Amino acid sequence: MNIVKTKTFTGSRLLVLPAILVAMFSVAQAEEGRFLERTTFTLPPQMKEVAKVLEDAGVNIVYGPNSVAPPDSISDEAKKMWAQLPQLPLQAHNAKQLAATRKMMAIGEEAAFAKFSKQYKIEDREINGVMTQWTTPKELKHPDKVMIFIHGGGMVVNTRKTQLAFQVDVADSLGVKVVSVEYPLAPEHPYPAAVNDLVKAYQGIIKEYGAQNAGLFGTSAGGGLTLSALLRLKADGLPLPAASAPISPEADMTSGGFLFKALGLNDPILPPYGTYTGVKAYAKGSDPKDPLVSPVFGDYTGVTPMFLFCGTSELLGSDAIRVAANARTQGVDVTLYVNDGMWHVSLGPNGTGVPELQQPYDDLIKFFKKHLNI
Repeated sequence: MNIVKTKTFTGSRLLVLPAILVAMFSVAQAEEGRFLERTTFTLPPQMKEVAKVLEDAGVNIVYGPNSVAPPDSISDEAKKMWAQLPQLPLQAHNAKQLAATRKMMAIGEEAAFAKFSKQYKIEDREINGVMTQWTTPKELKHPDKVMIFIHGGGMVVNTRKTQLAFQVDVADSLGVKVVSVEYPLAPEHPYPAAVNDLVKAYQGIIKEYGAQNAGLFGTSAGGGLTLSALLRLKADGLPLPAASAPISPEADMTSGGFLFKALGLNDPILPPYGTYTGVKAYAKGSDPKDPLVSPVFGDYTGVTPMFLFCGTSELLGSDAIRVAANARTQGVDVTLYVNDGMWHVSLGPNGTGVPELQQPYDDLIKFFKKHLNI
């Protein structure tokens, strides 16, 4: 009987193992196929020169108005800007195209830096081994206060010089210095490399200013890292900033939000599959449901006030909404601004003439003025 049982078990196992392998392969295929892949990207004609690096890397580019139609509900000014929105050719799974995207983004960053460095004092400082960029407003009204900025880029592109126009605007609007933190990018440096460096830089900055005089904000991937940094600071028993603003945060490394799935290719900027490959590269080797990796799953009990923002035409919109809902139930003072019909990071800088950008920017500034006591 024992021999028969052994033979029967062994035979079953031999039959089951291939079935398990087939099932695992099918699940992997389903995982990779959950998100639509944008194979052609539309960019405004004025980007043709800088985008040549993408074409050389094999990215299919069409120059003209954004291929995604805007919703009827947004203003005429917003519709005009929508038409000029570039579709981000985020391809973290393709090393050649990722390198080309980084190069193209760097060209834009350097052009912005060349412009703003003539008008503002912008200097680099290394803090606890981390490179940071300090922007001084035209009128430094509050030298004892500081804003710490974490840039976006899908976890895989961009530098401390990203969104310099936005950094400058925040500096001028609040009358404080803005510090942009350089963090290591995936896939070369997956979690927790970025969070580790952000915490090191933060500790050095608050040693100089005090946590009660610091605000923390970030956009897109930087918004998600803002949330991860808050959870890490809390876990480590370190002092929290006076307030924070995760803007269009990329906070779910499973890409499981409702809008991520529902919008598909109707996000005018972010590609579903390309965005997924970025967060997958960042979470490599970690549990994507770990709250420090995907802060959408975090416990924010005891965290200082937060201003969360998203648009309803962006893949990542559900991340901000879910974090806001959870944090409120956990007793956090949360302001949630949902920009109906609008795209990713659709706020500021000043002077755009688009009401949907100006109103949330004004609310953001009021929020930080209140909590920084300025």
